[in-house]
Amino acid sequence: MQVGNGGVGPFYGLFQLAGFDMENPTDLDQIKKPFRWTDATNPAQWQSSEPEDGALIMTDGEEGERYLEWWIVPGVLYICNYGCAIRFFMVVNGPQAGEVWIDRQADGKGIIPVRGEDGSRLHYLQWYERWLDEGISKLSKEKAQ
Repeated sequence: MQVGNGGVGPFYGLFQLAGFDMENPTDLDQIKKPFRWTDATNPAQWQSSEPEDGALIMTDGEEGERYLEWWIVPGVLYICNYGCAIRFFMVVNGPQAGEVWIDRQADGKGIIPVRGEDGSRLHYLQWYERWLDEGISKLSKEKAQ
């Protein structure tokens, strides 16, 4: 009846709301800022390494070098790890509030809204129910064999 503080969920399970998890990049200062994007964006393709629209840019390397660059997304709550540093988040502050997006910065694709089969954007409950439906379908097929 309730979906909440970590545990069973899509992929590697839901992140806990409190507590430290190295895989959860939710930043409590950034979550207060609005999420301003309406379409997919990729910081790796921005003209400069300066933050856009309040994004916090992080680098991995020596000063002045750009080995690996990713940004901490403002206005979002990360909800689970897909694997290989790819994560899902829910927008909590801004016009897209409630939508689930995927953070694919680790494979160079930026952040992208999650869409259903009909192309509509998925809100959290729709995203979670899709995972449940896919699991039930898979179990039904296995039982039938």
